[in-house]
Amino acid sequence: WGLHDSTNLEFVRYAYLLLGPILLYLGTSVMTPDVERDIVDVCAAYWEMRTLYFSISALVWAWSVFMWPVFEGAFAPTMPVLVVLLGIAVLLRLSDSPKLHALLVPANLVVIVFHILVYARALGGVSATLE
Repeated sequence: WGLHDSTNLEFVRYAYLLLGPILLYLGTSVMTPDVERDIVDVCAAYWEMRTLYFSISALVWAWSVFMWPVFEGAFAPTMPVLVVLLGIAVLLRLSDSPKLHALLVPANLVVIVFHILVYARALGGVSATLE
């Protein structure tokens, strides 16, 4: 699968394709704390930005889930992992429990690492050189 194989890339599909990087940029820009007097209270910065960040994160994972159906007409083999990541983002967005955040933020990282280790080898030229 690749965009090179796509025979019909009209405006709406191209706009959908560009939506992902835009959301990723917005998410990373939200994570940048305001620095005053060379001191950053990381805990306070996290709780201040978490609602907006996890809202954007949920949009990124929803975008990822529907990327293949938009271009290929079927869901990706990675969809179960993407749905788990979407669920984690939604829970982190809706909850203000420090205990839940302490549990789900590391779980989110573990799921992302799992996703990379299991699926990323099957994508692109890297996997072709490994096989």
